[in-house]
Amino acid sequence: MSKSRQPLYGSRKGSFILAVFLVLNVLLLMNWAACVAQGSELVGKWMGAITGTDQGRIPVELTVKRTSMECELHYGSPRNCELKAEYVDSEGNLHHFRFNEANGGFCDKLWNQNMSLRVNPEGTSILHVWAAEKGIDESVELKKQN
Repeated sequence: MSKSRQPLYGSRKGSFILAVFLVLNVLLLMNWAACVAQGSELVGKWMGAITGTDQGRIPVELTVKRTSMECELHYGSPRNCELKAEYVDSEGNLHHFRFNEANGGFCDKLWNQNMSLRVNPEGTSILHVWAAEKGIDESVELKKQN
């Protein structure tokens, strides 16, 4: 005689699996919400100017995207280049990124290198960009734009 199977969701095992699934989803949602809240201070456009070793003051513009916390870093003249960076991690108000795209010139020296952003409570931040093997180690104060 064949034994009929009961649906999984009607069994104790099915209820347990459903409960574990729901708990994991709630934990993932809480973790996502914490990450978004932590990164919300970063989101937006930041501007400043750096005194570069290559020809005086250079405008710097950093844009942090809301959904992914990916960044776009634009250097004005005379560098005239742009980088994209992916979020790596955070330690309090210090956020770490890694450059994953560059569009030429000076920015190619920073491809696959690191950047950090330390956010201050008064609406400023310190951007630090470095590529030790290429002799680049620069910091600049940025102000958040409204």
